[in-house]
Amino acid sequence: MSDSVKPLALYKFRPLSDDSVFCRTRHILERGEFWFDYIWNQNDPMEGVYDFSWLPEHESDQAVASLYSDKTKLGICCFSSKKALLRPELWGYYAAGFRGVAIGIHVDETSPPKGVRLVKMNYADSVPDVTRHLLSRKRRTPDLAVEILSYKLPCWKKESEYRFITDSGRGNKSLPALSEVLFGLPYYGIANSQAISDDHGSASDYFSRALSLFDLASEKQYAIRGAYVANKKVAFVQDPEKIRDFLTKHSRTRNAR
Repeated sequence: MSDSVKPLALYKFRPLSDDSVFCRTRHILERGEFWFDYIWNQNDPMEGVYDFSWLPEHESDQAVASLYSDKTKLGICCFSSKKALLRPELWGYYAAGFRGVAIGIHVDETSPPKGVRLVKMNYADSVPDVTRHLLSRKRRTPDLAVEILSYKLPCWKKESEYRFITDSGRGNKSLPALSEVLFGLPYYGIANSQAISDDHGSASDYFSRALSLFDLASEKQYAIRGAYVANKKVAFVQDPEKIRDFLTKHSRTRNAR
C-alpha cells in the first residue's frame, strides 16, 4: 500500500447467536476469508433493480437478458465504514443486539485485491436508469451490472456501505489483512448484568463464544475494542483486559454450577 494513500477502514458485522455463525466467524479470524454471496441472498428487496426509459422491444429483451446473466455471476461481500460503528441499530440488525462482533480491515481504495472490485454505495431516490448506457452500446454489460448493484434507496444510507464484488460468484475469498475486532458488550455497565447472564442461557452462551474469539484475536494480534450502549449512544472500551474480564465473568463456563 502506498505511503501517500490513507487506508480505508471497513467493518463487517457478525452475530454470534449460534454455533453455526460462530464457526463461520472463527473461520474469518483464522484465515482472513470472507463469504461472497449472490444478489438474491441480500436483504434489500430492490437489489439489482433498474429502469430504462425506452428501447426497441427486441433490444430491450436482449439487454434485460444480458444484464440478468451478468448479475447472476457476481458475488458480493458487504462492509460498512467506521461511521456505522456509531449506529446502535446496526449492532442490533447485524450483530444480534450487541451479541456479536464487528471485524475491521484496512484496504487501499485505489488497489483492491486481484479479481475484486471495491464499490462505495450510492443512495438515490429512485433505481438507476441505464437507458443511455444501453443505447450507446459502448459499455460492457458486466460493468453496468456492477454499477446497478452500487445503488440503494436512501432508507439504507445509515449502513454507510461498501461492497467487494467479484465475477467469480459465491464462495470464500481472501480480503486485505484483518486489523481489528470489536466485541459487543451487552449489559456493560448495568448493575444486574451478572444476574441477566446467569438467568438467560442465550446471554451466557454469547459471552462464551465471544471469549473464545477474544483469545483467538489476541493470538493473532488484532486490535481489540468493546462496544456497548451508554446514554443512547455507542461507547467503546479500549482496554482489552477489561473486555476479557467482562466476557469471562458472564460466560457459561464461569456460570457453570
